[in-house]
Amino acid sequence: MAENSTDCQLNSVSQEEQMRDLYQNFGQYCVVCGNVSSETLQPELNQFLSKFGNIKKIWLEEPNGKELRQALVFFSSKEELEKVIIESFDKDFKGYHLIIEKCSIELRKTSEILFNLLFEKNLSDQKKTAENLREEGIIKQIGDKLKQINTERKEAKDQDIKDHNWPTLSENDLLLTKFIFRIIHQLIILTPYIVKQIEQIHILEEMIKFLGTIPVHSVNDSFTLSLAVLLEKVSDWHKPNLLKNNGLQILSQILTHSNLDVKSNAIRSMFNILKQKERNKNWGKEFPQYEQIKNDDVLNQINQICLHNVKSEKVKIEAAIVLGQLLRAQEIEPKFRKVLIRQLKTGLQRENNLKYTEDLLNVFCGLAVNKHP
Repeated sequence: MAENSTDCQLNSVSQEEQMRDLYQNFGQYCVVCGNVSSETLQPELNQFLSKFGNIKKIWLEEPNGKELRQALVFFSSKEELEKVIIESFDKDFKGYHLIIEKCSIELRKTSEILFNLLFEKNLSDQKKTAENLREEGIIKQIGDKLKQINTERKEAKDQDIKDHNWPTLSENDLLLTKFIFRIIHQLIILTPYIVKQIEQIHILEEMIKFLGTIPVHSVNDSFTLSLAVLLEKVSDWHKPNLLKNNGLQILSQILTHSNLDVKSNAIRSMFNILKQKERNKNWGKEFPQYEQIKNDDVLNQINQICLHNVKSEKVKIEAAIVLGQLLRAQEIEPKFRKVLIRQLKTGLQRENNLKYTEDLLNVFCGLAVNKHP
């Protein structure tokens, strides 16, 4: 069996330095591995792929509910790289056929940026790296790339004369977008003032637009956490456009995901889209897009998934607030209304949810208004 060096770590060398050396010496022999089962452990994947050659390192995505995952695998030579790509007949692993693609130069560069951000020795070094990236124009590069991906996907869909389906993403492009979203998240945490620049380039709109073009099972926490964090920071003037461009509909579909963290981030994002100062002043008026939201089954998705099938109290409270915002000044079926009111009262009673108090009170007022006095 080929040498297993996946977990070899030298105590005298930082993780960031190890990753930098890995990319410098073996980046050209890296592959993207897709269709990795949810139960797979890193040593198991290493053992399976070692038959194709000597593996220097494997990076494996964190578990994503019941969904399939991706990995980066660094081999030690060009011959081994070509072997693992060519020998497609021998890649059935844990009930799935692994998809192997040579790692693109663009993905290699993007992943190196992300790993440098994550693996710097201390917080001050991380902030310095983030500031250097900002000065080098990383935000504009990300905005341009997301816009390019969305444009190309829309064109490909329009060319599908028969079904008008969204095209399948390559393993390279899927992992690339995950890393782009993760970089955005890290930059917001390390350099909060960068949000203004993100707003100016309209990256938020491109992020949600992209999520509307991929299957729910392809979504992971990198996508939804970045979106949720950004929506907490941006100005309110962005949010009406997100509503007009089906932002709530896109996020409601993500609620069907098997990963609780993904669900939680999706409802959190919906909560933050609706959390607008001007909108809170209109608590007694009907929600402007109510009919469209209702026809698109958004209300039912939130109700069935978040209020009935999720155990997280935080998710239930935010879902109840979202539903209350959407249902204000509407006639509500009595049984549904009872469940909703009960959950809203629970939110008011919980001491650790004081930040929701204003939203909860506004929702109660909105629900008290009769559409047909």
